[in-house]
Amino acid sequence: MMPDRHGNNRTDSLSNIVTDPRIALCFMVPGSTNCLRVNGTAYISADEELKATFAVEGKEPRSVIVMRTEAVYFQCGRAILRSKLWDMEAQSDADTLPKPGEVLAWLSDNQVGGEERAQKSLW
Repeated sequence: MMPDRHGNNRTDSLSNIVTDPRIALCFMVPGSTNCLRVNGTAYISADEELKATFAVEGKEPRSVIVMRTEAVYFQCGRAILRSKLWDMEAQSDADTLPKPGEVLAWLSDNQVGGEERAQKSLW
């Protein structure tokens, strides 16, 4: 299960689940070339008791994505090796990159995004 917290704004993912309940999740551990892939199905629940179990600082998520696992397997790590994903020399300096909220603000003419909005909607 995965809560849909306020501020996530991932309605595209939620609408994808409503349209097609098949899911695939890929779990990576920093520094490892091993990936764990989980395939299954999901649905969205707005059950009050279920949402209450995910409350943080008194705030419940808007909904909970309930997932059913159908297959679990390791994904080939060659793409991670080739991309140099964990190679610190190949990485950009994060301080030189725009934050996601800044990108959203720029793309939406300051209608969406920004650092202040992100802080207000943390939970």
